[in-house]
Amino acid sequence: MTELSPDALTGTVQQMDKRLDSIERRLDGIETRQREDTNAVNQRIDTLTRWVVGIQLSTFIALVGLLVTILLKLP
Repeated sequence: MTELSPDALTGTVQQMDKRLDSIERRLDGIETRQREDTNAVNQRIDTLTRWVVGIQLSTFIALVGLLVTILLKLP
């Protein structure tokens, strides 16, 4: 078995620390982008939901108006 000098071990640990820091920064970036994308999707869903509800309400009001008109014209 080969023995490693304390300097070699220190260098290895420092290199591992640098690599772990790099991975951590990349994960932070991925989390940030994912959060931004999720927020954008949620905003889009909210907008589309408002449109659908608005169209449904408009259709309902138009139908009620039509029914009232028809009922008032009946003898």
